[in-house]
Amino acid sequence: MTQSPSEPVPLVWVLLGDKAGDNAQCLALAEALGWPFQIRSLKWRLVFWVSNHLLGASLLTLDHRRSDRLEPPWPDLVIAIGRRSVPIARWIRWQSGGRTKLVQIGRPQAPLRLFDLVVTTPQYRLPPGPNVLHLSRPLHLVRQERLEQEGEVWRPRLSHLPRPWIALLVGGPTSHLRLSPSVVREMVRLVEAAAIAKGGSMLISTSRRTPPQVAEAIEEAVRVPHQLHRWRPVPHENPYFAYLALADEFFVTGDTASMLSEACATGKPVTILPLPAVDGLVEWTTRVIPAGIAAIAGKKRAKRILGRLSALGLVRLRRDIARLHHAMLERGLARLPGMPPPVAPIPALDERALAADRVRRLFVPTRGGGSRASLPSFGNSAYGEPAA
Repeated sequence: MTQSPSEPVPLVWVLLGDKAGDNAQCLALAEALGWPFQIRSLKWRLVFWVSNHLLGASLLTLDHRRSDRLEPPWPDLVIAIGRRSVPIARWIRWQSGGRTKLVQIGRPQAPLRLFDLVVTTPQYRLPPGPNVLHLSRPLHLVRQERLEQEGEVWRPRLSHLPRPWIALLVGGPTSHLRLSPSVVREMVRLVEAAAIAKGGSMLISTSRRTPPQVAEAIEEAVRVPHQLHRWRPVPHENPYFAYLALADEFFVTGDTASMLSEACATGKPVTILPLPAVDGLVEWTTRVIPAGIAAIAGKKRAKRILGRLSALGLVRLRRDIARLHHAMLERGLARLPGMPPPVAPIPALDERALAADRVRRLFVPTRGGGSRASLPSFGNSAYGEPAA
């Protein structure tokens, strides 16, 4: 769906935070729209831990000194991601007199009815709804032009390494998943075995979430010819997109939805390296509470109850990265260690275009004037309703 030349182009703001993967999803959607957009970089105060139900439409979580100014003219559309941006996005809409449309990516942890569109992925376990679009994997900024450009720059620097080039992309531990030096050493041995069997070498990249001790364990463990890029907080040359462009095969730690989505976007073989679960209080409560409801109310009724509570932002279901893995495996985008490569991958949907079209439809005039706040014409999900 394209914008008519006679229609005014909406003013779009993209709210960015401190997470590169989240920012990439917002920018990917903004770019797919094809409309000019303005970036507003935000920094947070510690009060962001307060529930969004209590914060409402406010700037209480915003660190004004380190954030971009938020002032009129107010936008027609705000694209944001995650729960931290929710009070800010709602405040912007309030300032505009309710005119601004809100598109939230991921899991808002607020009532879903507050948003014109929520674009989400399997690991967040959000219920279906007319204003909820379920995608199979996160949006990304992998573009052929950028891959070609980065590949040309870095190919001569990697030419001393024997082919094939096998990439290991490393994320970091989460509240539910463990990535320790011992775990990463096992992963290095697995990828090394693949490189040795094929007479190749390794391209290794850590990320912002990779603990220093894990990066050090990788450096000590790897024995085959390789190049290791250790992420650093200061500006420096980063070969990550060159690795995406040039690697012949990818192994990606299972915690990082963004890296998995970006590797799959290359169309090359991708192996997911699942991480062991953490046995802790957070893991226990996020598993036991839903299980307790299911035991009392029955599985079907519990699914409905948890879905309603999740839609209201009253319950935060455990982020289940295995659901994302399953969606990728189901579509032939990736495999697990030991699995044969998919014989015939399902043709990839252009999910950026799908999401962008849903956003454009928010601005389609209705018979009574104004525009549609949400359209269920695509169905509740691009792939059917998500599993419980």
